[in-house]
Amino acid sequence: VERVAGVLRGGSPAWLLAVRRLQLDSATAARLVGGIAVVLAGSIALQGVYARAESDQPPAGDVRVLATAFVTSVADVEAFTTALHALPGLAAVPVETRGLVRNSAGEESSVVVGTCGEFAIAGCRDGDVYAMGAGAPGPGETVRFANSPQWTVPADRYHRHTGEGPGLLVTTGALADATNVSLSANATIPAAGPDVVEGVRNVVGWNGVVASLGTGRDGTYALITRVLSVGSVLVLLLAAGSLLIAAWEQLRERRRSLAALMANGVGRGVLARSLLWQLAIPVVVAVFVAVLAGLGLDWLLLTWVVHRPMVVDLATIGVLTATAAAAVLVVTAVTLPVLWRSAGLEQLREE
Repeated sequence: VERVAGVLRGGSPAWLLAVRRLQLDSATAARLVGGIAVVLAGSIALQGVYARAESDQPPAGDVRVLATAFVTSVADVEAFTTALHALPGLAAVPVETRGLVRNSAGEESSVVVGTCGEFAIAGCRDGDVYAMGAGAPGPGETVRFANSPQWTVPADRYHRHTGEGPGLLVTTGALADATNVSLSANATIPAAGPDVVEGVRNVVGWNGVVASLGTGRDGTYALITRVLSVGSVLVLLLAAGSLLIAAWEQLRERRRSLAALMANGVGRGVLARSLLWQLAIPVVVAVFVAVLAGLGLDWLLLTWVVHRPMVVDLATIGVLTATAAAAVLVVTAVTLPVLWRSAGLEQLREE
């Protein structure tokens, strides 16, 4: 601030008054805007690092969606499947229906409900039941679902099938008349955008779960960026408060010289513009130095620490710079009443 003020020459009377004041006492202004420079530099560096990290994330639309609807009958499964396939681009998404049954001895077995086409078993007919593994429920055995309704395994349509068990492959016809059974209809969508995720959530409704994989980290980076921006703006506002108090103190100390200027014909507009320049010049210097320092720190962190190309977050720089400029205007406006009182002719009286 001192070096910049020392090389400034010429200009309007308001400009000359502000520059001369900074040349006489630049230390106070430098101390006040030093906090602004530190906050700006640190914020720009951190925002650049997080902007680089966020840009490395996959596109927001490339998320994997896992949808599970809890149903109580085959009709509910068919309704869920129809509604899901009606969504744009999801007509071919497979739906897998599973459940869990327990026999009289308390042994549990998994149940997979589907059509013969889904099971791809030769000679399959709707209504058949296929047992896998030695511990699967036998023909005619009564089992219970998780919410306790009983179901009797059909004896005349019971078949053995090789596969991992114990478990049952049950065609939809075998459970067509069963109600209040505990089943879950599951669908996996490998890539979906926000509109598709919302559509799936509406189809599942209240009685189910929809998980979007791949959005958690993006939300975390967005939250960190938002917190950094808000925190930087708040600290800048605190620095503006310090600038305001210092401006009031200086006006009180200079009230006799200001009154002398007014008595010699210097207008209020000249004094107001002089106050604006006196506040603006140190802030402009601080912002300029802070932007260069912040970008330099950003470059060092990304290039030498994480070995990634540099990303300049112009939006953050613009917001912080605009906040600093607004702080200067607000402080000037709030200080004007004190300036008019300090520049009054009664300040020349001395007993």
